[in-house]
Amino acid sequence: MKKYLAIPAFLIIAFFAKAQVSFPDSLRNELNLVSTDSARCLLNRLLSEYYSEKQLDSVVYYGEHALALARENNKQLNIAGASIACAFSLTQDGKYGKALKYILEALDITENAASEKSGWLFYGMNAREYRLRLLAFAHHTYALLQGNIGNIDQELFHYKEEIRIAEQVDSSSTQGAYLNLGNTYSRLGKPDSALYYGFKSDSMARSSGELYYSGWNLCNIGNVYFKRKDYDRAKKYYYQAFELSREKGNEGSLWASSNRLFHLYSAEKNADSSLYFAKLTLNSKISDEVNYLTRAYENLFEAYVLKGLPDSSNKYLSLAFTTRDSAYDKKIDNLSDFQQLTMNEQLRLRELEKEKIESQGRVRTYSLLAGLAIFLIIGLLLIRNNRQKRRSNKILENTLSNLKATQSQLIQSEKMASLGELTAGIAHEIQNPLNFVNNFSEVNRELIDEIMDEWSKGRGERDEVLEKELLLDIRANGEKINEHGKRADAIVKSMLQHSRTSSGEKELTDINALCDEYLRLAYHGMRARDNSFNAELKTDFDLQLPGVEVVPQNIGRVILNIINNAFQAVQNEKNPIISVSTKQLNEHIEIRISDNGPGIPDSIKDKIFQPFFTTKPTGQGTGLGLSLSYDLINGYGGQIIVQSQLNQGSNFIIQLPIQL
Repeated sequence: MKKYLAIPAFLIIAFFAKAQVSFPDSLRNELNLVSTDSARCLLNRLLSEYYSEKQLDSVVYYGEHALALARENNKQLNIAGASIACAFSLTQDGKYGKALKYILEALDITENAASEKSGWLFYGMNAREYRLRLLAFAHHTYALLQGNIGNIDQELFHYKEEIRIAEQVDSSSTQGAYLNLGNTYSRLGKPDSALYYGFKSDSMARSSGELYYSGWNLCNIGNVYFKRKDYDRAKKYYYQAFELSREKGNEGSLWASSNRLFHLYSAEKNADSSLYFAKLTLNSKISDEVNYLTRAYENLFEAYVLKGLPDSSNKYLSLAFTTRDSAYDKKIDNLSDFQQLTMNEQLRLRELEKEKIESQGRVRTYSLLAGLAIFLIIGLLLIRNNRQKRRSNKILENTLSNLKATQSQLIQSEKMASLGELTAGIAHEIQNPLNFVNNFSEVNRELIDEIMDEWSKGRGERDEVLEKELLLDIRANGEKINEHGKRADAIVKSMLQHSRTSSGEKELTDINALCDEYLRLAYHGMRARDNSFNAELKTDFDLQLPGVEVVPQNIGRVILNIINNAFQAVQNEKNPIISVSTKQLNEHIEIRISDNGPGIPDSIKDKIFQPFFTTKPTGQGTGLGLSLSYDLINGYGGQIIVQSQLNQGSNFIIQLPIQL
C-alpha cells in the first residue's frame, strides 16, 4: 500500500508571510547577535518556517529550539505555536505518535481563552487573534495526521473546524483548508466536490498573491481530470503546478508535480517523457526522505520497463524493494508508537474520570455538614464537572477511533509484507514460461526463414512436403507459445489476486492447487533471499478432495504465512524437510503443514496466536501473521491446531468445513 502523502498546510498563520526570508544564513547570523529570549524564539520560528517543504529535520530542529525558549519563559501561546510547527513536520515524516503529543498539547492551550494572557505577540496581532489562528492551524495539522492514518471522517471534521475558527479572524486564511479538502474529496472519489474546493483555493491564492503552496492545489485539480482520463486538461494543470513550484522554490509540490507528470506520460505510453520526469522525482532535494525515495525508485523501474531496458528496470526494482522494506519497518514503529500513545491517553482519561467520581463523592459527603451556601457551591461544581466529562468523553471517542484506524493500518501492512514474501517466488515461476515463449518464437522465426527460402525457388525445385512439415512445426510451436503465455498470465493474475484487498466474495476453490502454488512460491522466495538454502519438499494431496467456497486470497495468505514460518524454522537444520498434505475428514477438509525444525516450547504455545507476539528479532516481524490467520480461519467456522515437541518439529493443521 502506498503511503498517502499529506498535502502540506498552507500555514494559515499567514502573518509569517511578512517575514518570508530567502536566505537562512542572515537569520542564523541574527540569531547569534540577539540577546532576548523573545527575539531568539521568533528567529527560530522563522527558520523552522523557511525549511518547510525543504528539510523536515531542520523544521523540527528549529521548532524545538523555539519551543524550549517558550517553555523556559512559560509563554503558553508560543509553546502552542512551536508545538504545532513541530507536529506538522513530524506528521509528514510519519512520526505520528510524537506529532499527536504536540498537537494535543497545542489544542489544550489554544482552546483555553486564558492562554491569551501568556505569550509574546508577534506580527502586530492582538492576543485573541493570535490564539484563534493557532487553534485553527492546530486543527489543520490534526486533520493531516488523521488523513495519514486513514481516518477520513476525523480528517474532514478537523478541516471544517479549522475553517469555522479561521473565519472568526480572517476568511482569507482558509485557503489551505480548502486546498486539502479538495484533495480529501478526490481520494474519496467525489470529483465535483474536489474541483469545487480546489478552484476556491486557487481563486483565493491568486487574489492574495500567496502562491507558495498553489502547486499542490493545481496537482489536486489535475488528478481529478487524470482519473477522468481527460489527459489534456490534467497535463495543463500538472505543468502549471510544475512551473509554479519551481518558481516559488517549493520542493514538496515540485516533487509531486514531477511525479504526476511521470504517471500521465506513462499512461500515454510516452517512454522518453516518462523517464525524464521519473528522474526528476529521484533527483529532487526532498527525495532523501525514505517514502519519497521509494516512490522515485518505483517510477524509474516503470519508466525503464516502458523503455524496454530490463537491466535498468531490474536495478531500480531492487532498490525500490530495499527502501520499501526500510519504509515499512519505519511505518510499523511509528504506528506502534502512535498506538501506544493513544492507549496511554485512554488510560489517563479513565484515571481522570475515576478521580472526578471520587472527588464528587467527597464533596457530597462534606455538603451534608454545610448549609445552604455549600449546596450552591456543589451545584456549580457539578455543572463544571459535567462539562469536563463531556469534553473527556469526546476526546476518548476520538482516541478509540484513532486506535481502530491504526489497527487497520497494521493489518494492511501485514498483508503487504506477505506480498513481498511472494515476489521472488513469482519472478522465478514466471521466468520459465517466458523462456519457453522466447525459445519457440526464435524457432518459428528460423522455420519461417526456411519456408521463405523454399518459396524463392522455381516451381519445379520447391519441396512441397518440406514446406508442409515446416508449417505444421510453426503451428505446433504457436500452440506451445500460447500455452506458456497462458501460464504466465495465470501467475500474474494469482499475484494480483493475492495483493488486492479482499472483496469478500467467495468462489469454489481447489485447495490442492492453492497449497501447491504457495509452497513453490514460498520456496523460491526463500531461496531468493538465501541462495544456499535447500529443503526437501513433500506433498501428499487427496485427489478426491472437494472444492470449498472461500475467498481464495484470504486462505492463500494463511497458507503462505504458515509455510514461510516453517521454512524459517528449518533454516539451520542439516536436512530440512517441509511437508504439505490434504485430506477429507467427514464434513471437514484438513491442510497439514509440517517441518522438522526445533519445535515450539510449551511455554509459548498458548501465545503464538496473540497479536504482536513474535520470537523474531526486532524489526523482522510484526507478530500479526498468525493472529490474522487464526481470525480468518475462525471466520469460516474452522480452526488451526498446533502440534509441536522440542527437537521433533511442528505440525500446523488447518481444518475447514466443506459446507460453509
